[in-house]
Amino acid sequence: MAERSFSPSHAAIGEARRFVAVELVAVPHEVCETARLLVSELCTNAVLHARRDFTVSVIGTLDFLRIEVTDPSDGQPQLAHPTVRDVHGRGLRLVAALSDRWGVDRAPGGAGKSVWFEIDLVPAGGEGPSGCRSATST
Repeated sequence: MAERSFSPSHAAIGEARRFVAVELVAVPHEVCETARLLVSELCTNAVLHARRDFTVSVIGTLDFLRIEVTDPSDGQPQLAHPTVRDVHGRGLRLVAALSDRWGVDRAPGGAGKSVWFEIDLVPAGGEGPSGCRSATST
């Protein structure tokens, strides 16, 4: 498991993507890119809604990858139903569509939460690119 804290700034979103890319260098490229996109969405929510420091945790097993974004806010993330004119509201829909599982865990005592997603890992078998090749890109 790897974990890193970030300040609630727009720059932190790119920093979190780079952190995830470095941690996932050994997973298939497609999984890494999906994880980077989804962590961007969850970090954006933390920056826009929690407005406090947040933590990104990367947990890997042989079977799946789990990424959690934890913040001290009591706000409950909800799937929105944006119209084509809405600027926001699509992030959790992307998380739901591209991950194998996702959810929200409340912190003990109710102060804070972890929003997480999991992506199942399939053995690469030597086919296709592996690793997140662009660990320094945003």
